[in-house]
Amino acid sequence: MIAEDHGIGPDGIYSGSSELQRGRMEVFFRETEENKHFPRAVVVDLESDSLNAVLQSTHRALFQGDNFVSGRGGTGNIWAKGFYGEGRRYIDEVLEVIRKEADICEGLQGFNVAHSLCGGTGSGFGALIIEKIHEQYPNRLISTFSTVSSNRLLGVMKQPYNTILSLQHLAENANITYCIDSDGLHDISRRMLRTREPNNDDLNHLASMVMSGITGFLRFPGQMDCDLRTLVSKMIPFPELHFLTPSFISSATLNTTAPSINVWRLVRELFHRRNMITTCGIARGHFFSNALAMIRGNISEPEVTARIWDVRYLMAPGLSPDNISLDIYKLPAHATAFSGTVLGNTTAVKDVLADIEAHFRTLFHSRVFLHYYTDEGMEETDFAEAGNYISNLVGEYANYDRIMDRLQSNR
Repeated sequence: MIAEDHGIGPDGIYSGSSELQRGRMEVFFRETEENKHFPRAVVVDLESDSLNAVLQSTHRALFQGDNFVSGRGGTGNIWAKGFYGEGRRYIDEVLEVIRKEADICEGLQGFNVAHSLCGGTGSGFGALIIEKIHEQYPNRLISTFSTVSSNRLLGVMKQPYNTILSLQHLAENANITYCIDSDGLHDISRRMLRTREPNNDDLNHLASMVMSGITGFLRFPGQMDCDLRTLVSKMIPFPELHFLTPSFISSATLNTTAPSINVWRLVRELFHRRNMITTCGIARGHFFSNALAMIRGNISEPEVTARIWDVRYLMAPGLSPDNISLDIYKLPAHATAFSGTVLGNTTAVKDVLADIEAHFRTLFHSRVFLHYYTDEGMEETDFAEAGNYISNLVGEYANYDRIMDRLQSNR
């Protein structure tokens, strides 16, 4: 998706139709003397099947084979195998590939990690990789695109364990986490498709659209001229409370083929709960900082600003136009007429974290599946500590809610 945004084909060759596509493509792509573009990416899995699928796909020439690290045994959806077992066997190899990529970067600001917290590799090995990057690059930022467990789609029975253990590591070692809830992906995909239930390919495609929208500020010049460090300084006043809630719309998600959209509808949909990728109602929380709205397409900035004033009363009472940083990029995202992404750091995310904790408490109370983790050297106290950590995190969000409620009642 991001390669297509920049007009880079499956062979890594630029064939774009607009100079706008070049943007800041060097942020995510390295160009060789042969005019080929390679992603600045390290692709990791402790099973070989998914990586083999990439190497056999139409985009196999886009990647460097040396940047793939593949295990053999897998993790059996067990966090402890990713963090302690199989993960320890491969972590040095992963860090060496990361080092080689980091060494050829000019002005390295940080790292993006895309992973799921549901299975064993993305959660356990992902947590280990993030911890080691944090240790070895203490002056660099870490942002994560983390697919969290949802209320309805518990496809992995051990998922509550994996998620709660990972969240503690994210709070401690990452600087910013974009929370992508599989419930939110499922609901939006179902509206897009209309006639059938979404499959994994549909959900992954939507997730890639969301990631493309979120990273727009890094890849294209805009009025804000924002980079990762600026985003963190603006949106994260308290280091551990860095779990952002994205919302996303596009001509595809709204099922329209029109080349433009009524600006009132665009802004209303951007702030509507049904388009939240993290399934929480922003009207029930308070914002720590400015929200960041990024819109792509031929949209009038003054009209958007005017409509935000109206919508914030309906959808996001704690926001005003002064609390929303707006950037508009004239280049639409690939295969869309328009799209929009909003990032917010809001206490409403505590609802998602509290649901995750509740699922964890239910499973942990029964002690079911624990032996899979203790066999890898973990203890029950590790689970209790992680659960209490997330409980305290939810409490910090709730405390900020109470403070803001008192301030508003005294006005």
